[in-house]
Amino acid sequence: MMNLHAIQLDRGNVYYRINAGTVLMAMGKYDEAVAVLKNAFVLAKDPSENRLIQINLDTAQRMREAGTHTNFTTTVISGEPATLASRTVVEAEVKPKHPVEDSNGAKHEVLGVIRHVECSYPSVMDFMLEGTKKSVALYTNNYYKVDVSALGFEPKKEMNMCHDIEGMKARVEYADSSDKSVDGQVLSIELRE
Repeated sequence: MMNLHAIQLDRGNVYYRINAGTVLMAMGKYDEAVAVLKNAFVLAKDPSENRLIQINLDTAQRMREAGTHTNFTTTVISGEPATLASRTVVEAEVKPKHPVEDSNGAKHEVLGVIRHVECSYPSVMDFMLEGTKKSVALYTNNYYKVDVSALGFEPKKEMNMCHDIEGMKARVEYADSSDKSVDGQVLSIELRE
């Protein structure tokens, strides 16, 4: 939402469009990312901006074709904003920590307290759920796709999954994963008061 607001305030800023494409890719909305990035070409003022848009567009198209976050390129811009010509583009390969797979395994539900929340790019989240009988290690490669709800309370503000759920009681549904370093892949989180 902040990105959309930035675009509305400065419609000619190509970097806001590129950032919007990156956010959409992280959310798994590859078609929308491709559309935003294709439209950004109209705003490009020089070859370096065209190249940056093209790199991100190619990434979005590869991710859309793969349908997962298996391998993709993230683009980092360095340099002073006033000297666009001196900007450099660095490409870095990002591989997921856990396998990207359908959650077709056996389903489980556990009640407990969320501990040790760790998030990494683009939207990977790992945490422990300390239950009364046992603790389980869980992950999701895209926390934007996890069904999150609240039972018995209404959050006072929009919650940041990487910071605000630490220490909260929750009922978590997860599916078995082929990754034996964890107990499963998160499907839903029901936060409780």
